[in-house]
Amino acid sequence: MSIDYCTYVEPYLECKVETAQKPHKISSCTNEKCKEYERELWNRKNFCDSCGTQIGEITIMRTESKVSQMEVREEIKEDLCCVNRLAEEDIWVANIGRQDKNARRFHLDHMEGVEGITHDMMVAETAEFIDQYRHALSIIRGHYGPESVTIKWGIVNSIH
Repeated sequence: MSIDYCTYVEPYLECKVETAQKPHKISSCTNEKCKEYERELWNRKNFCDSCGTQIGEITIMRTESKVSQMEVREEIKEDLCCVNRLAEEDIWVANIGRQDKNARRFHLDHMEGVEGITHDMMVAETAEFIDQYRHALSIIRGHYGPESVTIKWGIVNSIH
């Protein structure tokens, strides 16, 4: 098992997430008085270890985002990808080679020294980001709501 740690130094989208309760079917103890009731059981046993009641399928409610990242990714052909799902926001970054004219590299390389970043670079890169991903931005705004999507420039750390 491994962990990927990525640092993005570029424009990104911050999308406010609205949640809703959604039903999910799980395998669980069917005895409502048992401590294992509503706990998802992954083992393939037929009876509960705690109370001996038969394991079955029950429906529970889970809080989830109203926006499906997978549906959005497919619709925008993965031009952007969501690198962080925080409690109240999703962070989307470019997932394909950026076509910016300034030719600045958009990742940090541990073998290199210092890279200066100016306000003018941030403004230009943000404008180019908006231009290159205009179609994807429109789709994402449609899913999250126009007021819920903010374009920012910054440093995004992602661990997955």
